[in-house]
Amino acid sequence: MSTPADWATLLPWLDAQIQAIQVDPATLCIQITEEVALRHLQEVRRLATALRERRLRVALEHLGVAEGAASLLDQVPADFAKIDGSLMQGLKENRAAQDRIAELAAAAQERNIPTIAERVEDANTM
Repeated sequence: MSTPADWATLLPWLDAQIQAIQVDPATLCIQITEEVALRHLQEVRRLATALRERRLRVALEHLGVAEGAASLLDQVPADFAKIDGSLMQGLKENRAAQDRIAELAAAAQERNIPTIAERVEDANTM
């Protein structure tokens, strides 16, 4: 996604594509980055609501990069919370990252939002 002005064509285009290929919208997930959500909160909230009304799923991705990530879960309707992969790198030795991930995972769990951790590459990180 680039700017809210560009998003005006997104919903009609998605509607047409879903109709053309006759896919169940519930099998699709649109990802919105934390950065975009924080920068364009009102527009993203409206977009996420419109997507979910169409039964499309919404994921907030790259969570944890900026401050206020947990609060986004209250402000933007989302089906998934994707924790940024950069937080997962060196997780075993990084107590600050462990705490940040625990905070995000707990915030998502309190809201019944499944959490996805990017770049989990070994048993210690898992």
